[in-house]
Amino acid sequence: MRKGVLLPLSAAFILSVGAIIYLLISQPAIIENGQILEPSRKLEDFQLIDFNEKKVTKDLFKGKWSVLTFGFTSCPDICPTTLAFFKNEMSLINENREFIQFIFVSIDPERDTPEKIKSWVQYFDPSIIGLTGTTAELKKFTRMFGAWFQTTKVDGSEEYTVNHPPYFYLVNPEGEWKAFYNPPLTYGRVAQDLNRLIPGEEIKL
Repeated sequence: MRKGVLLPLSAAFILSVGAIIYLLISQPAIIENGQILEPSRKLEDFQLIDFNEKKVTKDLFKGKWSVLTFGFTSCPDICPTTLAFFKNEMSLINENREFIQFIFVSIDPERDTPEKIKSWVQYFDPSIIGLTGTTAELKKFTRMFGAWFQTTKVDGSEEYTVNHPPYFYLVNPEGEWKAFYNPPLTYGRVAQDLNRLIPGEEIKL
């Protein structure tokens, strides 16, 4: 190949690389407010029940972006704050809310019956999904997110509390754990990311 042909090809190659770098830099990150997992972690199959006592498997995540957290209804402060946060974020989702779901998983099966979970989550918002299961099923499920839970006796009482991580976990429509959020978060930050991930106008904060 002649030298005169090489020069235009080299120039074209440089321009192509430059264009790719420009696009990568100029396009905003889709998930800006959470910690992204690279690569995403595919979830194993599982079996829990919802607050209507219906069996739930990993098909729950198909076709939707899901924000999930663990907790228990007897929690005095953090869990109610989390559900209030969920309610607020849901109000900021644009018109395509059918692509989004918020999920509360109770890790206190001894006290949290499906009926109790349903009453509790629907107090905050009727569209929040409440789940639970046996202790063994819940341990398997939490491990998929690198999470855990442990009961601890309350001093001077017969009651107990349940320790667990406070994170929000983002699952993509393919059933993969994509990112997580570490509270406390400014209201609107999760919704801001979700509105970038689904069709519609991005909210302005």
